[in-house]
Amino acid sequence: MPDPGRASEERSLLNELAAFARRNTLSAVGGVVGLLIMAMAVTAPWIAPQDPLKTNFRRMNKPPDTQSLFGTDQVGRDTLSRVIHGARTSLFVAFACSCHSTCPWWFVATTAAVKTTSRSGER
Repeated sequence: MPDPGRASEERSLLNELAAFARRNTLSAVGGVVGLLIMAMAVTAPWIAPQDPLKTNFRRMNKPPDTQSLFGTDQVGRDTLSRVIHGARTSLFVAFACSCHSTCPWWFVATTAAVKTTSRSGER
């Protein structure tokens, strides 16, 4: 049996997202684009049309056509496949940088809060 309280929470979340999208259209579009890039990066092995590292010397520096939608590079690799797989690397670097910059400060803030709490208890 579905929980009526849960359904109202989901509806209110959807209402909040819709209101946010109406107020901040560009932010909502940016969020959707970001989600699409993340989905593309996660599904890269399945959606890439060709192996991004496979060379084809007969197709070196070819312009976009039906066989490779973004064309090929200097050694005949499919550019679209390389862009799709490159999104994985870009997202990994972005995630690693944000963790690297956030985690040490989280540790410092937690340590400061613990020391402040212990000092206030000594009075």
